[in-house]
Amino acid sequence: SATCFVYFIYTGYSTAISTHFISLEANDGNCEKVPKENTGKWYGTVDGVWSGDDGFLLSHALYSLELFNYKATDDEYKSMMRYIEGALQRMGNVAKTQDAAFNLMVWMAWEVWSDQHVFQMTGNPADVFNRDYLDAYVASVEGTCESGTLTSYDVSNAQLYVEYSYADFMTSKNCTSAIEPELLGFDAHYDYDEFNVVLDVRSLVTANAVNLGMLDLFSLYQVVSSNYNVTLQNGVVVEMASYFDDRYEHMTPIYCGSIGTKTFCLVKVGEILTYPLFNHFGDFETFSSAVPVKCYCANGIDKNSYCNIYDFLLGMLFFNTDDLTPMVEFIMTSEPFMIADMAYNVSLDPFVYQYLTESQRETAYEFCNTSFGICSILMFNIYDDGLKSVSDFHYQLTEPACTDSFTIENWNKLVTSPPTTLEEQYYSCTAKWSDAAFNSLGIASGNAATMVPILMLMCLPVLYIYLQATGRVPPKEEYTVQELEAATKALALIMLRIRDGKLRGIKAESVLTKMTHDLVSVAKVDGGYVDSDDEDSDDEDTGQKTSNSKVSTSRKLGPYYESSVFLPTSKKNETPSPTLQPFWASFLTGSESGPCSESSNPMREMIATRKNVAVLNGMKTHRGAEISDPNDILSALASLKTAMEKAVTVRDMDGAASVYKTAATKSIILQTLIVTFLSEQDDGESVCQKQVYSQILNILTMHISLEYKCTMHEALTLYTSTVGYNVGGRVYTVQDLQNMCY
Repeated sequence: SATCFVYFIYTGYSTAISTHFISLEANDGNCEKVPKENTGKWYGTVDGVWSGDDGFLLSHALYSLELFNYKATDDEYKSMMRYIEGALQRMGNVAKTQDAAFNLMVWMAWEVWSDQHVFQMTGNPADVFNRDYLDAYVASVEGTCESGTLTSYDVSNAQLYVEYSYADFMTSKNCTSAIEPELLGFDAHYDYDEFNVVLDVRSLVTANAVNLGMLDLFSLYQVVSSNYNVTLQNGVVVEMASYFDDRYEHMTPIYCGSIGTKTFCLVKVGEILTYPLFNHFGDFETFSSAVPVKCYCANGIDKNSYCNIYDFLLGMLFFNTDDLTPMVEFIMTSEPFMIADMAYNVSLDPFVYQYLTESQRETAYEFCNTSFGICSILMFNIYDDGLKSVSDFHYQLTEPACTDSFTIENWNKLVTSPPTTLEEQYYSCTAKWSDAAFNSLGIASGNAATMVPILMLMCLPVLYIYLQATGRVPPKEEYTVQELEAATKALALIMLRIRDGKLRGIKAESVLTKMTHDLVSVAKVDGGYVDSDDEDSDDEDTGQKTSNSKVSTSRKLGPYYESSVFLPTSKKNETPSPTLQPFWASFLTGSESGPCSESSNPMREMIATRKNVAVLNGMKTHRGAEISDPNDILSALASLKTAMEKAVTVRDMDGAASVYKTAATKSIILQTLIVTFLSEQDDGESVCQKQVYSQILNILTMHISLEYKCTMHEALTLYTSTVGYNVGGRVYTVQDLQNMCY
């Protein structure tokens, strides 16, 4: 009991301190706040206000925070925001050394993300490049393509358009040396003389951000089944796949690949993959006073500098071939952060008259000179000096160059005031150690008091069996020898009186009476019958002659009744043979063949009778249709045999009486079987009477065994001529069926 008590204390205490329960009070135990699951998108303003809170102004929103099934306490949220704050501060320090082009790239593409949140700036390429003035040129080391162009910008789709006349384009050496129109998607069959090029600025920005390391490729979504391999001329295989940024709807996918540890992204235009380029136009006071130079923060950029004007060079670098080999060579031999600087002069050249001489142009294009040729460019100049909107909500970034535009003074307001409720109004608690110990002590006491007696009672039988098996405790005598002898004499006296028919004071239908008759029947021999009244052998013979009738009539037949036995007759005018077996005078005189022989007559009539035969399936009480088809006869017998076998199997189990009753009732179907016309010769193909009689004998034997509660052997020896079946209107005893089948 002490062991049980200690066990219950331990398990109770362990369960109590580990089981959580809900409470509205924080002091109900060891309680913790329960995080609430949140999904949604919120904007934060420069004033430190989240969308949905008082004082929020959408045009002041510079941050975007999106949560996905986010579960965190207030403290965990603050920890996340402090981490984001650190990232913003590091980016702000970098921004102080970078021009407007780089810093606007951060506004449009940079993010801090995890599985449950994404933090971004609100910059959108569609708004950043929505300027009043737009121009575009194709150029190469040979010079600028002077063919007239039409340019436009679709802000709703964030797409730049440039249109050439195919005829004019093909007449200019500077144009055709830069690119073949077919490589940019021109198809003379459909386009006629219109040569159009379309660029998605969101794709250009996203690809450039990945190349610069601002955007993790894993934060983009891969287009399903977009993987493919590109084999270069040098045999190198490049794995490529398409990606898109889910923040931009209907964005044209970009194509990204990797060689070793270097990852790069390209923009597909027509049939070729191009490398994105983005620069600020440069620093100068007026077009007439000086040639622009690239903006460098080290030169001292103030807020009124032209470097803060939204004047951009946005385009792409490509090679005049659909083979990716020169592009990969260019990427692998260049540093991404240096490409924009190296491409600045060639990007600016088409837009500034006589900016580069021929020799200067050759030097300027040297950065993309590969073993497969020199690159070409398609460059757009996008500019105005009006509003400086960078987002859908027209957030004004007035000083994009060399300035930290990412951190704000009111950041702590966003940290201390979450955009949504993060915690439930209840607590998750576990029991205090003192409460757990006190409760487990009481529960252990109750469990021990309940379980110990039960366990002891369960062990007593096992202990008793063990002691009996080992013989360590002698068995207790329940009755004395005198009591046992007296009981034995009394039982023997009653059984002797039953045997001799002296039933005064004894119930005729009692269990003891039936058991005594069974014992006497089993004990009989062929020479006579046991009789205590006298020892005369004649009486014994008489007892032997009447034993069969006594056995059959000494039992209650239930739903069965006694009937005459009808035996097969002989043919007309023929005398029964005295040599045949008893009850079978119907066979032809002198016939030695069996019931299935050719000389047997299947249409015999019933003539002889015998009284006191118990018909187990009744006499003409079943009015079912006659069954004469051989297959139907065998099917009926098989079904009845299955029922009888089931009754024999369960005869000693509970419910056996119901199973036997079902089988006995089913035997009535034998009254409808017409078997006399069946062939008496077993030819191996048709059903013979002998087969049918064998089946009936088998079923009758099981039926007798069940009805009279005896063995199969006793059924075949004790009831050969006293019990039978009504088959098709004729009664057959066990002996009849044996004679016909064997």
